Amino acid sequence: MNKDINIYGRVRRRGRRREKRPRGRSLSSGSRAMRRSMMVIASGSRLVFTLSSSSDRSALMSSGSEGRWALSAQTFSSSTEHDAFKEIAETQPPRAVLEIATSVTLVGNTIKLNLEKVRGYLVDDDVSMVGIWGMGGVGKTTLLNEINNSLLSDTTLVNEINNSLLGGDTTLLNEINNSLLDGDTNRRFNYVISLVVSKETQFEKLQNEISKRLGLPSGSGKSDIFEFLKKKNFLLLLDDIWKRVDLPEDLGIPLPLRQSQNSENRGQSYKHKVIFTTRDDDVCAHMNAHKKIKVECMGEEEAWHLFKQFSNEEIINSNAIIEQLARKVMKKCSGLPLALKVIGRATSNMKTPEEWRHMLRSLIKMDVRTVTGIEKSLFHNLKVSFDNLASDTLRQCFLCCAQWREDFDIKVSDLIEPWIGCGLISDFGNIGEAFDEGFSLIAKLNEACLLELDYDFTDDYVKLHDVIRDMALWIVSECGKKKNKWIVGGSDDDLRQFSKWEACNWQETELISFNGTLFGNSLPKFLSDKNIDEKGQVSIAATSPRYPNLKSLFMTGYCRCETREMMVINFYPRMPSLTHLNLLGAPITGLSKEI
Repeated sequence: MNKDINIYGRVRRRGRRREKRPRGRSLSSGSRAMRRSMMVIASGSRLVFTLSSSSDRSALMSSGSEGRWALSAQTFSSSTEHDAFKEIAETQPPRAVLEIATSVTLVGNTIKLNLEKVRGYLVDDDVSMVGIWGMGGVGKTTLLNEINNSLLSDTTLVNEINNSLLGGDTTLLNEINNSLLDGDTNRRFNYVISLVVSKETQFEKLQNEISKRLGLPSGSGKSDIFEFLKKKNFLLLLDDIWKRVDLPEDLGIPLPLRQSQNSENRGQSYKHKVIFTTRDDDVCAHMNAHKKIKVECMGEEEAWHLFKQFSNEEIINSNAIIEQLARKVMKKCSGLPLALKVIGRATSNMKTPEEWRHMLRSLIKMDVRTVTGIEKSLFHNLKVSFDNLASDTLRQCFLCCAQWREDFDIKVSDLIEPWIGCGLISDFGNIGEAFDEGFSLIAKLNEACLLELDYDFTDDYVKLHDVIRDMALWIVSECGKKKNKWIVGGSDDDLRQFSKWEACNWQETELISFNGTLFGNSLPKFLSDKNIDEKGQVSIAATSPRYPNLKSLFMTGYCRCETREMMVINFYPRMPSLTHLNLLGAPITGLSKEI
């Protein structure tokens, strides 16, 4: 037989040794008597507790305030050592914390700093509700899982003992559980409950998960959950909520009150804490979060390390050209962890520079069908935020933001004016009211993590994250089915390439946008109603519209035409469906009489 294990002192098992030092005051005489009579026997990987007499139970109960661990376990009396080894089929009590499997090694300081911030809130008696928010795929769930797993170390020995105890005195067990709570460790919880809520919430299913997690009888409802938890210390982790959850009504969870409220209202203090994740800052407000943490995208070096986890680091390090290309591919993800994972996996079997160059070109062209997993795993995930916007007007306003080139800081007034012109803002008495509504729409898009805000000394700006912008263009293209529905360019070179397109390429085009572009000699050719060949020779005008379905044309920017050729533009032969036009900065002297 292995040596006994003393839960108040040293722990010895099969030659392994680790110190468990008691906290607080020294044990009472009753506790010492209990300790002498309590025998723990190691049998294989199992630990067995025995209490040799009823007096031991009393001693254990009297030591409650001095105990080192909260023991949620069943005990039994045994008169012989042989009985201690007798197998008794009993349901094991639930662990305080269940580990959540993760596939990602923590990278960089950002998530570690957020983790420490949350653990600080767990010991703050005035913080009972914490909201973690940020755009889709930014790492909110990863952070929540790490919060759960970080609490495992606080309960390792307790869980080891709990899962090994035998017996049948459940009344005693509940008393032990309540009396041996560690008063010195503020993070200690009887239960840490982790749930994935998701957009299509099924509260009855979640109630069943909670009941099972707590070890309640089958068929227990929310009232049973409430009664069980109201005098317990618990931490509830809710992942991916999209609207306010009424905790008592929807789940049977006692409200998490600040410690001052808790003591005043109930006479005894219990830790009831909730941490949730959401993509919408507005949900944090509706949940009355005492503290909020916004999860941001990764910096370049953190992103590079995460990207290599999912790509093939050995191949990347084997070739300097591949490493340069891999960094360029990584930068296209703009620090979004989900994009880094998806695109990293898509490159994991690329062994030559040619393959990496093709991947980079595909990402630049937004040819998503050539990139494995980018539609299903990335865009469909991000699109849920778009679908969840409150109105179709808000969704159309968001898509309008994709009319500007990548990484462009959009002046707020330059964004709201097209919204007004396109009828997205229509119910107003004067232009001031229209802009007020425009600012309100921008605030809602920012709260949904679809639009980023920026400022300088004179103006307000907004910006789309690169991956969010790519997702918006993918939505516009009807999930990639009509790649030419919107043509968004950023340079005169882009304009020159588009000018070479055959008329058939423009049949499905409904919008052409070159906002904030420095135009060269390509603009007159692109806007001309004549057919101009590569040598600048004018041929007979086209007999059919070049852009038959074009509704919106935005050509704003600056002109550096070498000849300063000023033109009168006649749109209708080429653009009969045109309804929205902006040519601010274009080298023209007038418009056709139809306009």
